[in-house]
Amino acid sequence: MQVGRGASSGLGRAIALAFAANGANSIICTDLRPDPRGDWGVNEPGVPTHELICRRYGEGRAQFVKADATMSEDVDRVVKKAVEIGGGWMCKYNRDFHSPIFERLKGTRS
Repeated sequence: MQVGRGASSGLGRAIALAFAANGANSIICTDLRPDPRGDWGVNEPGVPTHELICRRYGEGRAQFVKADATMSEDVDRVVKKAVEIGGGWMCKYNRDFHSPIFERLKGTRS
């Protein structure tokens, strides 16, 4: 299970795509919106990251969860989804490793 914050665009998108390309089976792409901002790095710039992963590497490999890491209920939703589809998390990534999402995921590691 990989959970990425800010996965719709930029570095977060690149990392999510790299995880998928290297065999990750369950990726949760979190962001404020699914649509990418900018068009660098992929041939399909208007395609949301989770949809792009599923197109390239197989249905069900990634899901989008709308989340604002400053909102407790959003953080709870991401953690619940991670546990539901993957039994916890195996890897977390983003530029802010002290985000509330990652703090709450600590107790769910499978």
